[in-house]
Amino acid sequence: MLNSKQLIVLHVLILIVLILVGALVWRSNCTSKLSKWTEYADKKEGYSVKVPARLEDLISTWDVAVTVAENNKEIAGFVTRNYGKGCAVEETAEEEINTISGSPYKVVKINATDADEKGACPVDRIYRIFYNPKSNKIASVKANQGCTFVGDKKEDVCYDAFVLDSFTFLK
Repeated sequence: MLNSKQLIVLHVLILIVLILVGALVWRSNCTSKLSKWTEYADKKEGYSVKVPARLEDLISTWDVAVTVAENNKEIAGFVTRNYGKGCAVEETAEEEINTISGSPYKVVKINATDADEKGACPVDRIYRIFYNPKSNKIASVKANQGCTFVGDKKEDVCYDAFVLDSFTFLK
């Protein structure tokens, strides 16, 4: 027989498992609700993303900049040019493989170097910085503050994270 503390722990563990399973089912249902995804490729900038087919024109509302950065100094310069003088590279994550495209990349995180200086590092949008160590390409993707890619029936499903997750450098 379980005592009251053990019962509480058991109930908490069951609740955590149910929440995790629910989140996975929700994410899978969200992507399947869209009838079609299409690949948007910007050959000039050198990247592609997967977007909901009927909404591909909306990617133009995001600010995407791609360039070559061959070392940490050039990565830091790219961050300063795109985000402000008060921004610095906080860390470059371990190399990951994009689960959608299979391409390698690293996510670069930034932070404000001078918290007292207003506007020194104005990161006021959803952003992600990708770095491909094989091609030395770096990309800054600044999405809109609100949701850009909304589900088929205008339900409260936002696909912006899925679009960001599909980012791939072109060869």
